Amino acid sequence: MAHVGTLDEWRKLVHRAMVDAGVYTAEEVVFIVDGGAGSWEMCDELISPTRERRVVQLLDFYHDMTHLWAAGRAVHGGHTPEQKKNCRTWVTGLLTDLREGRVSNVIHRLGNLKLRGKAAEEGPKAKRYFETHHKRMCYN
Repeated sequence: MAHVGTLDEWRKLVHRAMVDAGVYTAEEVVFIVDGGAGSWEMCDELISPTRERRVVQLLDFYHDMTHLWAAGRAVHGGHTPEQKKNCRTWVTGLLTDLREGRVSNVIHRLGNLKLRGKAAEEGPKAKRYFETHHKRMCYN
């Protein structure tokens, strides 16, 4: 689902969809969210884990990719064919780590970047993002 409007409107739409789909009686509920302001809190308000129900919150993988590609372009550039190839190789390795549950490897590698100039903030920015959301990156 997608919605442009207030968080309260969004919450009502999600609740209605959950009722219609029978989510409140499910044994397992998985939220895949873009991490926007208030999203996780809304998930917590709508449904809680119980002994009979498992609730999983995952960050939308696409958003992870955008942060890694931005860091990759800061590290390797993205203009020449060689830069693009090196960037793709670097990002693909991190995406594999992410998919296989090695978020700590991703955070570690982002923390070790030595960037200068305009690109210098991309590594720390991506690292903060992964540190903030790592609990919701259990893609494996």
